[in-house]
Amino acid sequence: MEQALFNRLKDRNDRMIAALIKKASIVCPGSLALIGIAGSFHSGHIHERSDLDLCIVINDEDGWKIASCFILDEVGHDLYCTPWTKLESMSEYVDPHVANLLELDIVYCAGDAHLERYLALRKKVQDRLDSPFSTEDAKNVQSHLDNAMRAYASTMLSDNVTEAKYVSAKMLVALESVLYLANKTYIKRGIRRIPAEIKEMRTLPENFLQYYHALIAARTVEEIKSCATRLMNTSRAFVLELISLVKAKKEITPESIAGTYEEIVSNWRNKMYLAAHTHDAYLALMTMKSCQEFYDKFATEYNVDRICLFHGLQIEDLCQSAERFDTAMAYYRSLYTQVGAPVRSYPSIEAFEKAYLECE
Repeated sequence: MEQALFNRLKDRNDRMIAALIKKASIVCPGSLALIGIAGSFHSGHIHERSDLDLCIVINDEDGWKIASCFILDEVGHDLYCTPWTKLESMSEYVDPHVANLLELDIVYCAGDAHLERYLALRKKVQDRLDSPFSTEDAKNVQSHLDNAMRAYASTMLSDNVTEAKYVSAKMLVALESVLYLANKTYIKRGIRRIPAEIKEMRTLPENFLQYYHALIAARTVEEIKSCATRLMNTSRAFVLELISLVKAKKEITPESIAGTYEEIVSNWRNKMYLAAHTHDAYLALMTMKSCQEFYDKFATEYNVDRICLFHGLQIEDLCQSAERFDTAMAYYRSLYTQVGAPVRSYPSIEAFEKAYLECE
C-alpha cells in the first residue's frame, strides 16, 4: 500500500477514535471502558476500502449512546459497542468468535482496572485454547453439531433452490464452529478467510474439504441435498469419535445398576407384548423408542455394549419383535450377574411384604 494512502487511512482512523472518546465524555461520562482495533487494521491486510473495525467496550447501558453506523467515502463503518458481559461470555469459548479478546490492539483505556479486567478475560480464553480437548469442549462441539443438524433437516425439507441454499449455508456455519472448537482454535481473519483457515486445521472429518466445497458450489436442490448429506454424515462420525476420546465411561457397580432391569420390566416389557398381541404397531414403535433411549443413556455413561432394539423391529411381525425385546433384556440382566447385583423379583405379595418391610 502506498504510504500516502496509508497515512490518509490512519488519520481517518485516529480522528474517528478521538471523536468516540470525546462524545463519550459528553453524553455518557464513565461509560467508555476501552477501545481496541481489530480486523484488517490489526492484521495488516489493508486496502483502500478497509473499514475501521473497533471493539468498543462499555461499562453500562448509557455507553450505547456513542454507537453509530454510517458510510464515509463509500465505506461503511459500524461503531458497535460491546458490554463486559459479552466479553465474559466470549471468554468461556463456547464458539470460535473470540478474536476481540485475542486479536486486538488497545488504543484507549479509561483506567488500569479496565485493562486488568480485559487482560484477565484474554488470559482465560487463551488458557482454554492451550488446554487439551475436554468434556466441556465436547459439550460445546455437540451443541454446534446439533445446530448443524437442525439446519440440515431444513435443507432436506426445502423444495426450492433459494431456500435450500440459504439453510444449507446455516448448516455450513454451524459445522465451521464444530471444526474450530474441535481444533481448539478461533476465527482469526474474518469470514472471507474461514475456508483457508479450515484447510490448515490439524484434524478434519474424512473428505470434509471435498464435501464442504461441493456444497458451497451446489446449484440445484438435488445437488444441495446430496452434498449436505455427505457433509453431515462425515461430520457426525467425526464428532462421535472425538467425544468418545474424552468421555471416560464408568464401570457398572451393583449400586449403579440396581433397579434398572426392574424399571425396564415395569415401563416397557408388558407394553411390548400388549402391542404384539393387539397388532398395535404404534404402541410397539413408541415402546421400543422409549426403551432404546433408556439403553442409550446407560451405554453413554457406563462401559457396556450398546443395545439396539430397532435391529429386531419388524412391524409386520410384532411377536418376533417382542422376542427381540426379551433377548435384549436377557443381555441387560446378565449385567446384574456380572457385578453380583440381585434382581428384585418376588413370587408373592407376602414375599414382597416381608422383604420390603425388612428394608431388604
